[in-house]
Amino acid sequence: MSLQNLESMLNVEQIPRSDLRRRRERLPRTSVLSGTAILVVCLALVAGCGSPKARQRKVQLATKPAGAKVTVDGEAQSSPTNCEVTLKPGEHTLVFEKDGYKSTEAKLSIPEGTEPFVPDAFTLVSNVHRKITFKTEPAGATILVDGKPLVAHTPAAVDLPLGSHKISARLSGYGEFHQTIEVTGKSSSDAGVFPLKRLPPITVAVSSLPPGAALSIDDQDMAKVTNTSLRLWPGFHRLGLTLAGHKPIHDKIEVPATGPFIIRTYELVKQAPARKTMTNSLEMTLVYLGPGEFEMGAPDSDPDAVDNEKPIHKVEIKTGFYLAETEVTFHQWQKFVQDAKYTTAAEKNDGETLAAGFNADTRTFTTDAKFNWRNTGWLQSPEHPVVNVTCQDAEAFCKWLSEKEGKKYRLPTEAEWEYGCRAGTTTRFWNGDVGVELAKIDNIADESLSAIVKKTDAIPQSDSQPYTSPVRAYGEGSRNPWGLFGMHGNVSEWCDVHAPASDTPTPADSDPSECWRGGSWYWGPAAARSSAREIKIPGSCFNYVGFRVVCEGIPKD
Repeated sequence: MSLQNLESMLNVEQIPRSDLRRRRERLPRTSVLSGTAILVVCLALVAGCGSPKARQRKVQLATKPAGAKVTVDGEAQSSPTNCEVTLKPGEHTLVFEKDGYKSTEAKLSIPEGTEPFVPDAFTLVSNVHRKITFKTEPAGATILVDGKPLVAHTPAAVDLPLGSHKISARLSGYGEFHQTIEVTGKSSSDAGVFPLKRLPPITVAVSSLPPGAALSIDDQDMAKVTNTSLRLWPGFHRLGLTLAGHKPIHDKIEVPATGPFIIRTYELVKQAPARKTMTNSLEMTLVYLGPGEFEMGAPDSDPDAVDNEKPIHKVEIKTGFYLAETEVTFHQWQKFVQDAKYTTAAEKNDGETLAAGFNADTRTFTTDAKFNWRNTGWLQSPEHPVVNVTCQDAEAFCKWLSEKEGKKYRLPTEAEWEYGCRAGTTTRFWNGDVGVELAKIDNIADESLSAIVKKTDAIPQSDSQPYTSPVRAYGEGSRNPWGLFGMHGNVSEWCDVHAPASDTPTPADSDPSECWRGGSWYWGPAAARSSAREIKIPGSCFNYVGFRVVCEGIPKD
């Protein structure tokens, strides 16, 4: 920038050089120097415009507690918090470190400006814990620390990091208690007793169809029920209804803190006659199924039916038999293998029979010589159904059990199996026609399996059991009307290949081929229908196929 331009910018008066010389001679020397100094300062100010250093801003960094080492964008600062640093406006990465506390990383955005910037103090989380004991009156409350419930119930001792914590205590029927505590290195280990206030009782109305059932609340008999009203404390209660000739009802109800609270009418279902069962030396329970007739196979109206399920035809079961409540379990099969010193086809490694399992490395199901009934690629408890056994392996089990107990054990025929599965029903499943409803009673392909390997036939539900499940995992409510578990899922089941042709929908399929019935954890609802059947070549085994047994005989009255 020229001097003339600078003079113009600063509005300096234009004076002829001859006059300027005469004036300079009359001015004191100090005045000339002062004018020069002013000019130098102005030039410095103009030259300094836009300098990066001029844009930096003072920032006051504070932590709770103070005294933490500070690193800004990877560069350690000389002073610990609370301190002042000079930083450019924009985004910065801060790291705070202090003994006894977790290393804390934070992002800081510094706006443009000239005044010192003071962000909120950064809170450090202690990695030192103290065991604090919580008590409530009454006891048994759930303690929440900073909004997260603890597993333990009061009185309970809990490890808490140093610092401030919001504590809550919850107990059914009582108002919630809140308190903030400060945990320090010198804190008492006892947080004291939290008093819980009982909420007032609420009016509850209960009715039954048919009327006259006996009502119990929390295992205490109340009265006959015909639109009964009673007062109950808010919270959870166990409700029971019993009426002769009907299935008892057991329910858990929650009475809210405000009322009145009206309970829907409970409909009691007539109870079937008591089941006749037997239990053998393997602690296997079998249910007696008496003689009867049923419609076997699938109608043309079933969209999922295939030709080998047709035609639908009447089958007569002339002789009653015992059918196992569940599939043969891992533990029961293990006893057989140990006692009979039996080696399954998949364990012989002769190349004829390969078992299937889950390969965790590739997250796929595949056949491999390393898989067998002992190793499926997932955890099996003693109560899981045995899989990866051939139909011949299953028949060997029946032969061994027959010799052990002096009774005739065998695989069920297809007719016996479907007779037991339907249990007097004519729908696609014993609990109705809707496939997704199977999620309530059985283990079929669902979202928990699809999360591992994509299954297009999986139902939009999840039981958190992607593979096999224990044989009674779904509880008493999953029994079919004749008392059998798992007829639509968990594992498919081998049937007797020597059954007479009249026991199969299409006699052409009762040749040396083998057949299994029922759905499994690997297939969706279509494969779980009462009429569904799968034909396989002899010697096959799969990680979703097991079996259950029949014992011939008539119960003694």
